[in-house]
Amino acid sequence: MNIDTLLERLEITESLEIEVKSAQGGLPESLWETVGAFANTSGGLLLLGVTETKSKFNIEGIKNAPKMKQDVFNLMRNAQKISLEVCGPDDIQIEPDWKDIIVMRVRAASTKERPVHINGNPYKGTFVRRNEGDYRCTKQEVDRMIRDASVESADSAILKGYSWKDLDKETFKSYRQRFREFNQASPWNAYTDARFLAAIGGYRKDRETEQEGITRAAVLMFGMPEAFMGMRPRHLIDFRIVPLETAESDQRWEHRIAWEGNLYDAFFKIYPRLVEPLKTPFKLSGPHRLSETPAHEALREALVNLLAHADYAEQASLLVKASSQEFMFRNPGSSRVSEEDLLTGDRSDPRNPILLRMFRHVNLAEEAGTGLPKILRTWRKAGLKLPSLTSDTERYEFKLTLKLVHLLSDQDRTWLAKCAKFPSPKGQPALEGMGALTEQEQMVLIHARTADESVNNASVQALTGLHRADVTDLLTRLRNRGLLIQESSRRWATYKVPGALRKMYKEKTIKKNLLRKPHVQQGVGKTYQQKPVSKTHVQKPVSKTERLKNRILLFCQSPRSSEEIALETGKYRHYLVAFYLTPMVKEGLLAYTNPAYPPARNQKYVAVPDRRSSK
Repeated sequence: MNIDTLLERLEITESLEIEVKSAQGGLPESLWETVGAFANTSGGLLLLGVTETKSKFNIEGIKNAPKMKQDVFNLMRNAQKISLEVCGPDDIQIEPDWKDIIVMRVRAASTKERPVHINGNPYKGTFVRRNEGDYRCTKQEVDRMIRDASVESADSAILKGYSWKDLDKETFKSYRQRFREFNQASPWNAYTDARFLAAIGGYRKDRETEQEGITRAAVLMFGMPEAFMGMRPRHLIDFRIVPLETAESDQRWEHRIAWEGNLYDAFFKIYPRLVEPLKTPFKLSGPHRLSETPAHEALREALVNLLAHADYAEQASLLVKASSQEFMFRNPGSSRVSEEDLLTGDRSDPRNPILLRMFRHVNLAEEAGTGLPKILRTWRKAGLKLPSLTSDTERYEFKLTLKLVHLLSDQDRTWLAKCAKFPSPKGQPALEGMGALTEQEQMVLIHARTADESVNNASVQALTGLHRADVTDLLTRLRNRGLLIQESSRRWATYKVPGALRKMYKEKTIKKNLLRKPHVQQGVGKTYQQKPVSKTHVQKPVSKTERLKNRILLFCQSPRSSEEIALETGKYRHYLVAFYLTPMVKEGLLAYTNPAYPPARNQKYVAVPDRRSSK
């Protein structure tokens, strides 16, 4: 049995991070570091009894697997070894073949359960996953985890020495007026200012300590600029309109708002300028929004998301950059939930729930957990390229990028019209023009044609926002119509566009990366001086694995990050790093741009001259 057969038997999704360890000499010393790192990141799968040699994984087995399994289980329940039991009895299993191995499924700890640490010391025993390694957290990183684990939210803290004098009366008055117009039947409209502020979370009393006063949320939302000096000395919300050619640079801007005041005024100061690149005018009549297109809605949600989810205990600024074709939002504080929960909204854990409610009370934000999914859904509805999400745990920041680039070009529409006329298999009704294809079907066909390799259920879920069962039905319909070919079966079924349909699409350069899964990155960075690279590594494919390796080599003629390679190939980053990129580096096919520090957040991969060609 090889590693791929094992993973398929275990029904492992490609998004799950995997680590293998030899266990012939007993429990590996690094086992608990990896368990803790998985728990503090996104979870993962540990295979004990598997070794990695150059570019291959070998199943060597374990001599006394039942005893080792019991030892692991006993230590997992020992708080002096690990602070949280992240593997239950059913998560530690022996997989027998001709050799026994132990499979450990490590769950991701919640924000409230972190930091998961080993050997009784959070400051020396807390690890996280970065790229393919386990790395000890700094004191600052551990302190962040402890702060995030607090039962009370960051914005509910009562600020000593602050009072009504620190709030901008005109801002508060404007907020109450907007609240009244959107909530005309609310009894809160009859409250005094003090009671209203308490109702929205801006003032509270701690019943245990008897302390009461203005909350951090009140100062953030309504505070005078000078009130921020004691709470957040380097407070800055930085908005820039930049030329398209310098969208990725911090050097130039055509217009800038450097806002050092409260969040409510910041929204109304920035939003009208933010939406200027959208051709449809934005109008306000009182507090009401008029002529708001789906793109306007997405930008409004993105701006509120930035303001409400930032970690204001950090001193880094909030940044918004807008150009004629791109909008970028960056705030201090990485995501507190997994990528899956972030995209689906199934579970939310807002850093500042009071701020979010304050925005929601005046109809500027959606219900908790629905903001980002709505942005993705709205951007799709507008027919624009899927947004890019980056949750960088090392930089401790979150970035959202929205591009004003349409999914379907004129060439795409022409090709889809030809697809609609493609002869249907016997027994299937003929299509009547491009309109016979649903919007989701059109997106999937473009994606499958652009992706070169194939698409699967997971990638189409991310692309369309449909449920897994609905995606299965969609792919089956396209297959039955002869517009897709199913390449494999069962859980990992993949689909590709038939060669005859590919030939109908002719252009000099095939567009790539047009439709990809929104990807939550784990850190990117430094520049690299590229050396001349040959293409002699690229040989005639002999297997699916070799085809993918050759494709990676072609793409890495210039330095590429693992995130870029994942987007290019349509594969999940963790899967690529574990089973392709790292082995290809060890084999000498790829090189690190920063070989001295493989886990560097700016690490990239580049193809190297073929050693075999010089022999």
